[in-house]
Amino acid sequence: MMKYSEFYELFKEEMEIEQDLEMNLETELSSLDKWDSMGLLVAITFIDENFQKKILLEDFKDVETIKDIVSLIGVDNFSE
Repeated sequence: MMKYSEFYELFKEEMEIEQDLEMNLETELSSLDKWDSMGLLVAITFIDENFQKKILLEDFKDVETIKDIVSLIGVDNFSE
């Protein structure tokens, strides 16, 4: 089980986002500099490698926040 804080740090590292950027469940993905088509592919790979969960591109059509990504992964994979 992964802590949310660990998830944020790993996600920022994978997405090449500044480590000092404040991130939480309500963070809008569109506010991230690296959130584009390539960033989306990086996120899909990140989920596959860290959670062994296959997410399809079309699964992201309604994803707008970090909370939406957590929902795709499954909240039971996280702890406070």
